[in-house]
Amino acid sequence: NRPAKPGGKSMPLPRLVDTVNALAHMLVSGIDKWSSREDEQVASSQHLRLACFHPAPVLERMRTEQTFQLGKLQKKCVTLVLINLEDLSAISAEMEPDKVAAILSDYYDVVRKTVFRFEGMLCFVQGAVALAAFGIPFSKENEADRAIICAQRCQRDCTALLHQMLPPDKVCDIKVTVN
Repeated sequence: NRPAKPGGKSMPLPRLVDTVNALAHMLVSGIDKWSSREDEQVASSQHLRLACFHPAPVLERMRTEQTFQLGKLQKKCVTLVLINLEDLSAISAEMEPDKVAAILSDYYDVVRKTVFRFEGMLCFVQGAVALAAFGIPFSKENEADRAIICAQRCQRDCTALLHQMLPPDKVCDIKVTVN
């Protein structure tokens, strides 16, 4: 046995030799990427968290592209789309909580699907407000066009949803801002 590191455990010599042999074999056979189970669990957890905000093709590109680094600062031109259900608070005060939760859930679903269809990123969702960004993490030449079309579709689809879910005497406007 090797002496233990301060605060660490010692590794039996046969296990150390096996580990070194396995690494040498990996290098010789051309396997140059290796990660521990803990690293894979962290990556899987990170992937699940990002799946709420990015469409599947963007996640796959983030995973496979070596030039992409999460958290790396870059200068980019980004188009933002803000979608807001106006007056939902006033209307929801007179409704059952489960009905309000159903409306918000369906609203988020419509917004998420629409943003993902136009390859945007869902940045923020809270209450009756959703914020989408186009141009991050990857840029394309038509970001602004896709953002404007997405904003129009969100407004159209969310208005149709509210007409289905709200009583006829309740009116809730959809305010969409593109910047």
